[in-house]
Amino acid sequence: LLKATEDNEDPRTIPAYNRMGYGLKTTYEKKRYKLGIIGFYAKDNQNSIDSIPEVKNVLPKENLVISLEGEVKLGKSFTLQAEYAATAITKDTRAEETEALGKSPLSIIFNNRASTEYYNALKTRLEYTISRINLGLGYERIDPGYETLGAYFFNNDFENITLDASNTFFKDKLTLALNIGYQRDDL
Repeated sequence: LLKATEDNEDPRTIPAYNRMGYGLKTTYEKKRYKLGIIGFYAKDNQNSIDSIPEVKNVLPKENLVISLEGEVKLGKSFTLQAEYAATAITKDTRAEETEALGKSPLSIIFNNRASTEYYNALKTRLEYTISRINLGLGYERIDPGYETLGAYFFNNDFENITLDASNTFFKDKLTLALNIGYQRDDL
């Protein structure tokens, strides 16, 4: 995920540890429901570069993310979708090990350190379908500070409530979709 980059004393150079990551996504699907799980793990090799000046504040990190997702059809017209993700991120793998019981479901299987933090994300949507018209109500919340090493960028510290509608026209050759919502940030 990251190539080891030595510090060459050029202020534009951002040193980095070699980072390796692994992920798995699997889904079980039936006619009326589907269940899925996503797992991701990444860790920096703290021996992959010689040294980093403290002023650059580049630390070796470790991350574990588990996500559960599901969808269920409620009758003919309604569909409920939900996804929950939990992340455990250690900002410095050199920090001392600690007990973190009760902080997160991940604390049971993750190597807890003094610099380990836990965050959650939740996304749900209820959809109602009439012929070719879809109406939806969604809710999304991502904890402040949520971070994963498996993404280039990730928004966090917000809550969304949305309403959406879509319809197809001209024998499904044109789709019109509208989405309106309320966002609250700085949770």
